[in-house]
Amino acid sequence: MDDYKITTNDKRQMNMMSLDTFTFDINNNIDYSLKELIGNLKDRIQQNFREHDKWVEMEEKTPQKFKELEEVANQTGHSLYFQMQDYIYDNIYLEDELFALYQVKIIYAFSHFEINLKRLLSSTYDDKTINKKSDWNSFIQYFSFKNINIKCIEGYKEVDQLRQVNNSLKHASGYDKSLNHIDEFKNIERITYAELEKFYNRVEKFSNIFLRKIISEIHIDMYEFNDEKLKSIAESLALRMDNNTVEIFIEELKKHYK
Repeated sequence: MDDYKITTNDKRQMNMMSLDTFTFDINNNIDYSLKELIGNLKDRIQQNFREHDKWVEMEEKTPQKFKELEEVANQTGHSLYFQMQDYIYDNIYLEDELFALYQVKIIYAFSHFEINLKRLLSSTYDDKTINKKSDWNSFIQYFSFKNINIKCIEGYKEVDQLRQVNNSLKHASGYDKSLNHIDEFKNIERITYAELEKFYNRVEKFSNIFLRKIISEIHIDMYEFNDEKLKSIAESLALRMDNNTVEIFIEELKKHYK
């Protein structure tokens, strides 16, 4: 049996399949890894609140019993008031831990998106300069050269907000007022893990949605040719080629379809 020769059509079909299935193997590993840890920290916070509130309720409803227990605790070098205070201090620490974890989730989420966007562009357009394009505006400009307005694509707003919060968490020393336009950070004096969690839960799904929509636009740019597009390509080549070069080009193009 003769060895099968991969044709231009085969290569095109493989490239199209690679593009269309690009997001199939994209997984956010941080989310899975941190899910149990975050759940445990939240459980500890709720347990501390319950224990704290139990003593507060006892002091209010059965002050004599509370007083007796406080005296017993004092005899062993302890205090119910100190214990209640410890619950509060422990929760402050746990909330700081949760803030750090959600900070990691947000920073990783945008980095993960950016890495995959660069991988998508560099592989699809065979552009070796893509990895040097780390500025958000350069991506917008890059797509505009392909006649793709990514600002109009579903998910752009949320991914751009993810980028802004990512930048704030990495570079701002305190509360960043530039985030006031984002719903979760309006009219607050200090960002806590609760705001980060609410924000992340809202935007997390849009990275993949945005990538899938971009892939659809790239597919159109790369593989769909209507009359207007073909006319534009022809006019562009005509401005650069003389008659002899055009004939050679047509013959070379035809070779790929034999």
